Amino acid sequence: MTIVVTDDDPRDLSLRWSGQISLTQRILLVNLLALLLLAGGFFYLDSYRSRIVDSRVLQATREARLIAEALGAASNNGRSALVRRLARDSGARIRIRMPDGSERDSRALGIRNFTLVDPDREGWDQRTARFLDGVIDAVVGAPRTPLYRDRTDPMRWPEVRVASRDRVIAATVWRAPDRTPVITAAAPLFQGGVVMTAVNARDITRTVRIERFRLSVVLLIVTTFSVLLSLFLARTIVRPLRRLARAAVRVRLGRAREVVVPRLPSRRDELGMLARALSDMSLALRARIDATEAFAADVTHELKNPLASLRSAVDGLERVGDPALRAQLLAIVQDDVHRLDRLIGDIAEASRLDAQLSRAKFELIDLDAMVGALLAQREARGMERRVAIRYDAALGSTYVLGEEGRLARVIE
Repeated sequence: MTIVVTDDDPRDLSLRWSGQISLTQRILLVNLLALLLLAGGFFYLDSYRSRIVDSRVLQATREARLIAEALGAASNNGRSALVRRLARDSGARIRIRMPDGSERDSRALGIRNFTLVDPDREGWDQRTARFLDGVIDAVVGAPRTPLYRDRTDPMRWPEVRVASRDRVIAATVWRAPDRTPVITAAAPLFQGGVVMTAVNARDITRTVRIERFRLSVVLLIVTTFSVLLSLFLARTIVRPLRRLARAAVRVRLGRAREVVVPRLPSRRDELGMLARALSDMSLALRARIDATEAFAADVTHELKNPLASLRSAVDGLERVGDPALRAQLLAIVQDDVHRLDRLIGDIAEASRLDAQLSRAKFELIDLDAMVGALLAQREARGMERRVAIRYDAALGSTYVLGEEGRLARVIE
């Protein structure tokens, strides 16, 4: 049996760079990759927020157009009351700039429904939420909107300038100090001038944070189960492999005579098959070692007898002068030499037999057919001394794994 040892991994088993990572870490990485895909939900939340903001911008432009039409149909004396009612119903701050430079503001009329939150007066939970908003926005690459600052001159608002110059409806999204969106929209009045609305859409940020919290909880639960499952897989796979590897190393180093290789009889998977194969291999190796030791002991015992006889005969030749006795001693020496030659030949044959058996290819042999063929050949050559040989075959065929030539020699 020829054993070929190579330092290169087979092409179908090579792992390249990942071969430097332990099996436990590899299991964790595979499961964490799936979690990264789940974490991609934060990118979806950013697009979800963008769609909400776009829909609210469209709503703000429609409200600005409707307010402009309502104010255009109202009389000059009734506009203040209409502005208060529209501001109360829409929840937006309404400002009007007439062509003559006069202005009307819903806040000045007593409707204070547009107030920004001072972030310095909020609690730690809101500060933490704003910090997480900034981190997630930086990770997903969300566009950074300009900071909202109130302006005393209406013409300093970009949407007011566009509406006044081009007579179209314009809107802008701003960022409040507490990171909530502020949507301003401006629409031209029929008689000239511009109406501007501003609304602080805190509900958008609140909705996104709630969904983000839910996704974080799901991600945390899934991460916990994934890590626990990875550790369980590592325990059921890596720990038996390590024990098998340690047992194999002990067998190789020969540090323990009775090395116990775990067979894992309760496992019916590939690891159980590997454990039982290693256990059988270690038992076969131990039996081979024991057979070698027993063979060496038998050889030593068999060689001692003729050597002792040969030494006694040689010693006697030096002291005996009788020719008849010397001839008898020489005959003993020749017989012992023949015995040694025969023993050495038997030892060589026995050692070659072990190697030949390890290289032999065992086949499935029908013993009934083989014995019947041998008897037929013997009968064809003729029996000696009229000896009759009879073979009582079993009812069914008997099959064994072996080498047919050597089995035939044993039976002959």
